Amino acid sequence: VSNNLGGALAPLMVGFGAAAGWRGSLLLAGFSAAVVSFLVFLLVHDSPSAAAAAKAAKAAKAAKAKAAAAPAVPGSAEDQLSGASLF
Repeated sequence: VSNNLGGALAPLMVGFGAAAGWRGSLLLAGFSAAVVSFLVFLLVHDSPSAAAAAKAAKAAKAAKAKAAAAPAVPGSAEDQLSGASLF
């Protein structure tokens, strides 16, 4: 999205820069960066506690999937309960 937006706005900024001079073009670039950073500040929400909770949930899900995929060890409690035996 940013590549498309930058490509669309580049001719406008170049035209403004040619009309207003180098100071005007730098002011326009700075103002547009300030607007975008303010929008990111309003729209992107992530706190350290939320990130830690998401990481812990992902680790727990991976551990659960790994435990479910691991075969039962012969002679273990799961093996004995299922009725399988080595002999």
